[in-house]
Amino acid sequence: MKTEAALTGERWDYSAEGYSDIIQQEFTEAGDAWERLLLENAPEEGQRALDIGTGPGFFAMVLAMHGFVSTGVDCSERMVAQARHNAQARGLDVDFRVMDSHELSFADDSFDYIVARNATWLLYDPEKAFAEWLRVLRPGGRLLYIDANWPYEDDPELTRKMDEANERFTRQRGKEYNTYTGSKELDDSFAKLVAFRHTYRPDWDVQTLPALGYVNVSVTPRINERVYPAWKRELYDAMDLFLITADKP
Repeated sequence: MKTEAALTGERWDYSAEGYSDIIQQEFTEAGDAWERLLLENAPEEGQRALDIGTGPGFFAMVLAMHGFVSTGVDCSERMVAQARHNAQARGLDVDFRVMDSHELSFADDSFDYIVARNATWLLYDPEKAFAEWLRVLRPGGRLLYIDANWPYEDDPELTRKMDEANERFTRQRGKEYNTYTGSKELDDSFAKLVAFRHTYRPDWDVQTLPALGYVNVSVTPRINERVYPAWKRELYDAMDLFLITADKP
């Protein structure tokens, strides 16, 4: 029987190439916006950065471009292979590793800055993962992550609006935005692992992070207009993209 991390990694293996193509486009269309967001929220001291759920390596590469000693982890082997290829193509030195974000193989206090984008919704045991990230942060270090209620199943109106936007996008562009190429059975098995299917965020984060030991928890509730190009703002208008920062005392 596959572990949760192995099943998640296998599912996202089937999105690696397509998602990597999207990342290349994103560097051109919105790279500056993401750079500003990452840099303005970075801790004042320290240059050791970890990108959780790095995928094709976008955040890890952005930080490396600005002098950070950058590491990226992902449980998908194909995503990590894409990330290594992308960093090499840009002449960037980034340490990419295949790893379960719930069980990091780094020593305590290893990083000054931990970042993640659209990775926390994938977690199968979020409290364990956030506690692990706190462990590898140095005292005074910062966690930053961006996410949305992508897996939330208890809001039919939100689901309807997202389905309509996807259908409209497919008609206009002649293809789906979804990069997944695997089987429905694998996708369904992965979906059952996701812990946030019936949990609305960022309410959960605001309550849970302080209980785990984080301080200075701050939420920016909607950053869609700040970081999305026009076509992506239209596609995801119904889904609020939130930003959260939290520090280790």
